[in-house]
Amino acid sequence: MKNPDCPFLELDDHKLTVHIEWMDSHLLACPNYTNIDDVTRLHKHQMSREILALQAENYALEKQLHSYQQSLAKNNAKDGLKGANRANSYDGASRL
Repeated sequence: MKNPDCPFLELDDHKLTVHIEWMDSHLLACPNYTNIDDVTRLHKHQMSREILALQAENYALEKQLHSYQQSLAKNNAKDGLKGANRANSYDGASRL
């Protein structure tokens, strides 16, 4: 501290710089956990399970809707071909 090149002293205003390192930590109060403290954790868990169940149900319904749409498209395509064949047969009959 008597040395003018001391890194802990400011030369301008002669203030002392102190570095403190905290080595130990002590628990000053014991936390008491009750069932009420678990309410938010349980609620989050239940909600996430419910969301997963709803996502699975949504996926199943979307697959079912897709299969219905495909069957309707196939039926419409078949009906369209039958209608085109009927139209061709009427056109051929009218030409004779």
